[in-house]
Amino acid sequence: MGLIGYARISTAEGRQVLDRQLDALIDELDHRGVGFRALNSPMDTTTPAGRAFLQIQAAFAEMERNVIRQRIREGVKAARARGRKGDRPRVMTPRSCATPGT
Repeated sequence: MGLIGYARISTAEGRQVLDRQLDALIDELDHRGVGFRALNSPMDTTTPAGRAFLQIQAAFAEMERNVIRQRIREGVKAARARGRKGDRPRVMTPRSCATPGT
């Protein structure tokens, strides 16, 4: 059975990045002659064009994540300016917790 590489970050705030982990992982896999070829798309990381295509896709995915994160921050800020807290509605209230007959 082969090994699968794994990289992760523990925060979503952009303080940690995967770049160093991925570079070490992709470099190690490349050194071993490992590549990725998708069966139903023109993705083949064993060719220069395929590697470039993968890097471009990764750049667009990162940009999309950053745009979504920015829109969420702006939406929360706008909601707070209108007086909304954004908290979850309370399920337990003093009235619902009162014992019957009191």
